Amino acid sequence: MRFRDLKIGTRMWLITIMGIGILLVMVFIGYPRLMRLQGAFESLKEEILERDMIMNLEFALSRNVMPVNDYLIAGGDPHEKTNFEKTTKEVEERFNQLQPHSLNLPDEAEAFLSAKKNYLDLKQISLRIFAIPQEQAYGLAQAGRLMEEVDSLADKAISAIKKFREISNKEIIEEGEKFLHAQQEIIAFSLFLILLLIFSALVMAGVFTLSITKPVKSLLEATQKIMRGDLSARAKEESRDEIGELGILFNKMAENLSISKNELVEWSKTLEAKVFERTSDLEHACKKLQEL
Repeated sequence: MRFRDLKIGTRMWLITIMGIGILLVMVFIGYPRLMRLQGAFESLKEEILERDMIMNLEFALSRNVMPVNDYLIAGGDPHEKTNFEKTTKEVEERFNQLQPHSLNLPDEAEAFLSAKKNYLDLKQISLRIFAIPQEQAYGLAQAGRLMEEVDSLADKAISAIKKFREISNKEIIEEGEKFLHAQQEIIAFSLFLILLLIFSALVMAGVFTLSITKPVKSLLEATQKIMRGDLSARAKEESRDEIGELGILFNKMAENLSISKNELVEWSKTLEAKVFERTSDLEHACKKLQEL
């Protein structure tokens, strides 16, 4: 069955279903792109979070050495040991937070483990410094050597963390490029989808409009011809929808009008003949009366 033979309501429903179908297909095609964009965004967010944790750990490590140095300078101030315990707790919390992220790449794991090992050695030596009696802490040669080891280990730990941060920065750049690529892809696909939907809507609207306006135009032309007296005019029956049925009824009406016109003409001719015959009879009767 041809499209124009369908009922107008059926055509509208069919066009609506086709539009929904096209939209669903495009959504199905675009869904993986959306997932890639979301995945790239999550990866980028995770890398930025990792970098922030690395910077926090680096800062905490740099502050962790200060109480040890101040303990020696201040001549064994017990308050500095309390400060060291606080900074140690913070550093260990930072290490625990960062540990799950340090297993992504071998280079990251190596830098993380190196920083943690140096920190643990630093902690052990720092505890040995704090174990020096208060009266012996200031100016003790052994304490000075231990402090040098602490500074060296702190430098190594911070260097490892900086290396970790450099790796993380490279990953942020890579993930940022992936995110931008996915974003550009989804933008291009969205524009394509919008243009396709507009084009599809225009095509469907054009086909639907043409399927209605063409038979209506034919019906209008036939009506104008009949109004001018041409009862032989007929509408083209090109479809079987409501307009096509109207065209059939219109043609039947025009045919009935044509038949009625022919019958009226024949009746007029018959009536004229009868009138002429009656007139002739009356004239003949008048002549007879005059002769009498």
